[in-house]
Amino acid sequence: MPGRRLAGLDGWRAIAIILVVAHHLAASSGWEWSQTNLGVCISFTLSGFLITWVLLEEEAATGVISLKSFYQRRALRILPPVLTFLAITLALAPLGLTDATFRDTGWCLLFVRNLLGKASITTHFWSLSVEEQFYLLWPAMLIFAGKKARLKVALTFLALAPLWRFVNNKWLGPPDLINQRRFDLCFVPILLGCTLALIRFDPKLIHYVRNRFVQSRAMLVFSIALIIGLFHFGHGSVIGFVAIAVAINESLDHSERWGGILNSAPATWIAKRSYSIYIWQELFCLNSRVGWLSHFPQNVLATLAVASVSYHFIDAPLARLRKRMKSKQAAELAPAGRCAEPSLSLIVASQAVSAGD
Repeated sequence: MPGRRLAGLDGWRAIAIILVVAHHLAASSGWEWSQTNLGVCISFTLSGFLITWVLLEEEAATGVISLKSFYQRRALRILPPVLTFLAITLALAPLGLTDATFRDTGWCLLFVRNLLGKASITTHFWSLSVEEQFYLLWPAMLIFAGKKARLKVALTFLALAPLWRFVNNKWLGPPDLINQRRFDLCFVPILLGCTLALIRFDPKLIHYVRNRFVQSRAMLVFSIALIIGLFHFGHGSVIGFVAIAVAINESLDHSERWGGILNSAPATWIAKRSYSIYIWQELFCLNSRVGWLSHFPQNVLATLAVASVSYHFIDAPLARLRKRMKSKQAAELAPAGRCAEPSLSLIVASQAVSAGD
């Protein structure tokens, strides 16, 4: 599917961040409808798919995957909003409006917040930490494993993941005492997204995920029911993560089945601000200390307002800078006779990924 616009993904990003905020609002009111944050799992799958897609597009256009370019662009995407949030929460701490500390801020900047740290204001940084730990390994694996072995490596780790979780729960300690946010215990949805990208990018394999059975309406309804059921009645499982990937895969070719919701203007508006919303919602929507602004609906409105400011003054300008960097790097890396301009799908993917490349 190289060169093809990736339809429907804005809608999925909007769904993911709405579910995240809803989960935190419910938790702050004492109503936990699930121990697993479905929105984060969807975001993980999207992130894995889109970042892998961007890297494969880069390789197709230039012949190589540049780790230097990838991490430069990712740092520009991730760090400025993070630094702004952490600086403001530290400034608010002496006023009693947050419980931020310099030590906790350090764990966030090192992206080990899923392992260390206690401040509630940075609890949500666990997911960013898991992603960054994953992306320290994944791009290098794409390079060193080679085109023929990439999918085999991904499928091997997906097959071993449930066994490793079982070993942890059975012999390494009670499940309630194990840190379930460890990278090795929650990378599956990211890797499933990566695997989906590898399959869809390969013209020899794409028919496996575009056949009538996989993309039938019945399979879509079954996948959504499975997602809701598994995440409502218990922890997320590999089956639930696969169902997320199946639903996303279907929307790439049949987003019109969703009644225009996935490509609607509201979905696009929310999707563009989804990373900023995720960063800032913790200040207002979960264990908040900001008084009147911590109550519904003003907490949601405050989140959207601050996220919009962050998007217009931080995210959008840096997105334009990343696009210029990408074009320049593609021109430098492209071999003679090969088009150095990124394809439309690369541009869409790079704009679409939440906390992405």
